Amino acid sequence: MTASIHVFAAPQASTPTLSSASIAGFTPDGGDDKDNDSQIKTTLFVDFGGGLVQTVASNNFEAHGRFPDGQSWGPIDIPVKGVFTIDDVAKLRGKIEFQPKGDDTWKFSYTLSLNFSDGRLIQKSGSNELSDQKREIPL
Repeated sequence: MTASIHVFAAPQASTPTLSSASIAGFTPDGGDDKDNDSQIKTTLFVDFGGGLVQTVASNNFEAHGRFPDGQSWGPIDIPVKGVFTIDDVAKLRGKIEFQPKGDDTWKFSYTLSLNFSDGRLIQKSGSNELSDQKREIPL
């Protein structure tokens, strides 16, 4: 008599993927608001080294209006550009680029929000400043 063994593999749960990203924040009092015509762009990416970079999410340069002192700004959507799994969050990098029209300095705090397909939300907060002299910061 031949014995048969049947092995049934459990279905693999799919790894949650990034479904949306946004950034919002606050411009504190102190005279360093973002001018109406100064544009910002936010990019999230993974740097694999050797010049290989995968853009995960990015928006275009836009003014989004004035971000006055003492007020909240955003949220600004950062459209997802490809598949990015929650397992790779530690590899994710980001930057904000600034294109002022003339002399503008903007001091701000921010919260970057990453929403995943399983409902998880991962956030990163910080503060910084951008100006006509300092046009890019890492997130």
